[in-house]
Amino acid sequence: KGIKIAKGKYIARMDADDISFPDRLEKQLNHMLSNDDVALLGTQASIIDEYGDSIFSPPLWEKPVTHAEIKWFTNFTNPLIHSSIMIKKDIIVDIFGGYDNNYRTNQDFELWVRIIPLYRCENMHERLLAFRLHDESISMHYDSDSMKRAFLLRKQYIENYIGKNHADKFAYLWSKLNTETRKCTSSQFYTLYSEIQEMYSSFLKLHCKGTQIDR
Repeated sequence: KGIKIAKGKYIARMDADDISFPDRLEKQLNHMLSNDDVALLGTQASIIDEYGDSIFSPPLWEKPVTHAEIKWFTNFTNPLIHSSIMIKKDIIVDIFGGYDNNYRTNQDFELWVRIIPLYRCENMHERLLAFRLHDESISMHYDSDSMKRAFLLRKQYIENYIGKNHADKFAYLWSKLNTETRKCTSSQFYTLYSEIQEMYSSFLKLHCKGTQIDR
């Protein structure tokens, strides 16, 4: 509701228990003003616990920076930190109609999957947010239904963006590895790796004109 009644050109988001650094909004706004084709902009984040103390940042919290990297990483994980984003209001409201309320814990990823193929999205290199992880965090309580929805969103994204054959094959292998990791053989891991290599080649041909990206 707040997004729809906002009057500014840009909307910045943050969760109530996170902390934006003092210069976050200024730096994001300057970046978007200098790069008018950027529709959605996130930042890197430091991870803190419930007491505000810094804790180890898992590798997946290091987010891709360029649009090409973001498009590729969306095949596997959420490429933006929801609490760090700044977005053009006309993009989120007028063009995409806001978040889909059918998604309780994957609203952000569902929206990114719609926006990323069509509009330039980036992450800044700098850590401009302290993201709080604690026992009550929504991100700490993804149930099986939430994980299944995220998985189906990724599968649909791959199908739309790289091809149905890749989507079906990758979905099968990824699901098997996530549900039967201890039973998987080295051959199955290698098969998944080979499929990712093939996806990467197809992705470059279709969307990056042969440009390499940092995987």
